Amino acid sequence: MKERTRPYAYINLHHTAGHEENTQKVREIHTGPPNNWGDIGYNAVIEPNGAIGIGRDTKWCGAHNPGMSPDKVHSMNEVAFAVSHIGDFTKDAMGEAQFRSSIKYVAQKMKEFGLVPSKRTIRKHKDDYATDCPGDNFPYERYVSEVIRLMKGGSTVPAIAILKFSPEDDWSAKDIDARLGGVATYVRQGTDRKIPSEAMSATKLIVIGGPTTGHPNEVLLSGKTKYDTAAAVTKYLG
Repeated sequence: MKERTRPYAYINLHHTAGHEENTQKVREIHTGPPNNWGDIGYNAVIEPNGAIGIGRDTKWCGAHNPGMSPDKVHSMNEVAFAVSHIGDFTKDAMGEAQFRSSIKYVAQKMKEFGLVPSKRTIRKHKDDYATDCPGDNFPYERYVSEVIRLMKGGSTVPAIAILKFSPEDDWSAKDIDARLGGVATYVRQGTDRKIPSEAMSATKLIVIGGPTTGHPNEVLLSGKTKYDTAAAVTKYLG
């Protein structure tokens, strides 16, 4: 992989054009044949339930868009932070949980990178390359408007978030999400099970599996096995 030497100037929006199970499945596709890339091509993947999957480390250039950026000097792989969304938005509509999670995440990243939100800085893959990505059904106009609103002072803090210990807790998370009506869902990252900062910013955090997070308003649903955890979730839902 090529080391990134330029600061991020854009957010680049993508879809996977498939219905992969989760971010790890996308990673397997990208790192396996015929691609054989060093890591997933995107920097982040937003799953349908709103879970945010961590992709390629920001020290490396992406493998998501070889098209030239508006400056006509650098490729988008060099200067754009890539956010992809599991789904095929040439055919499907994006669910609200996925949409809300994505705009909050991008607003936070734009603040981190010092970027001003606009249609110039938040770009679709097809704006700079011959592709249909992210599909005509991708809610781009609303997306940019909502990111602008959030960065002008709208809250980026989710009222309720779900934190999974591992992908094994996915079904339990889906049960809670179905009852609550579309909340942001996160998973502990890496072998050290690091907790995404976005999860800890939630007003209320429902923790599925694993140890306590120390969140001041935590609902801990955990057991010795995934079956014990599932039982705790069932009891919580009544």
